[in-house]
Amino acid sequence: MTLTYAGQQYAVRPIRDNSLVQAAAIGVGITHGCGYRPQNVDLRSLLGVSPAKAVALAGDATSVYVRRGVCVHVAAGPLRACLTR
Repeated sequence: MTLTYAGQQYAVRPIRDNSLVQAAAIGVGITHGCGYRPQNVDLRSLLGVSPAKAVALAGDATSVYVRRGVCVHVAAGPLRACLTR
């Protein structure tokens, strides 16, 4: 599943802990993926993380969407540290 927001592509990344907390509502993005119709989704920023790096779907505590090319080879555990740099 991928997301388009503000003209940028984001890829879904699972998070196993609650280290990334949703903050303010920032707008609408479009999700798309194999076998799924594109749909509008409400997005939220993440506390301490620029939306240019990562965003979250409102109400989804199990994953975040990270902009393509950001923290590519970072595992789920240290993802927060990479995104807050």
